[in-house]
Amino acid sequence: MRAFGSPGISARDPVAATTSDGTRLNRIPAVLWGSNEDTRLLLRGLLRLHQCPNVYEVANLDDLEALPPLFAPTVLIVDAENPEGPWDRDLAAALAARPELRGLVVLPRDSAPLESRARAAGAAEVIRRPFAIQDFAQAVATTAAAGATTGP
Repeated sequence: MRAFGSPGISARDPVAATTSDGTRLNRIPAVLWGSNEDTRLLLRGLLRLHQCPNVYEVANLDDLEALPPLFAPTVLIVDAENPEGPWDRDLAAALAARPELRGLVVLPRDSAPLESRARAAGAAEVIRRPFAIQDFAQAVATTAAAGATTGP
């Protein structure tokens, strides 16, 4: 068994860029959306681990509206840290305005009722904290493979 960092495996090795079911993750572009810088740092690191380019980061919907044109399906990772906020309406508006975006919502612990709000807003995938790294990688891959979504 080879370990990460040993001479036989590197971050560019396909083993480091696949999910448990073999889905390749490298080159799936992602946009991070969340107001908490620490959470964005964590998610940015997980994307980098799986060789997914983080093409843009935003803290709110206004920042997202400044997103330059994207030419490929891109995963929009939304940190719904505040369950009381209008994140679901903002997500629906963003997905309706940008059909190349595919929504992945990261919910807080004990937030099962919020999953239906995320799905209704157009999220292709939902993941709750705490999550395993491979679960996050699988959610990114599943979201990228999803068809165009639109809000209500």
